[in-house]
Amino acid sequence: MANPLMKGADHARAQWYWKSNSNPWSNNEKEEWTRYSDIQSDIIEHAFDQTTNTNLVELDNYWIDLKRSVQISKHDQNKQRQIKRMLITTTDNECLREERFFFPEPLKKPFNEDRLDGGYHGFIVKLDNFQV
Repeated sequence: MANPLMKGADHARAQWYWKSNSNPWSNNEKEEWTRYSDIQSDIIEHAFDQTTNTNLVELDNYWIDLKRSVQISKHDQNKQRQIKRMLITTTDNECLREERFFFPEPLKKPFNEDRLDGGYHGFIVKLDNFQV
């Protein structure tokens, strides 16, 4: 029997997806599914696991109807998309919540590139005729 404390052990967890086709109700298009962020997926999963009769989950711009398995826009209730739940296997070594680890874009140029003659920064104006 495998040791549950051993690193690299497999764990199953739920991941939620929304149907991202240009026309989500078309049968002629190849199905495309986009994952909810890890935090959104956790919110949906928490409601899914509840023994209470919670059928609606509120996200930023959408309602998730767990009974009908659809995402409904808060701004236009006619805009609906199918959702699905999949169990995925992860290992302890995999990085979850990847969106938390994205770094901002690097600066395009260093701050000191705006220096003018005499070592003044671009936001400081040299006054030739300054008198006290």
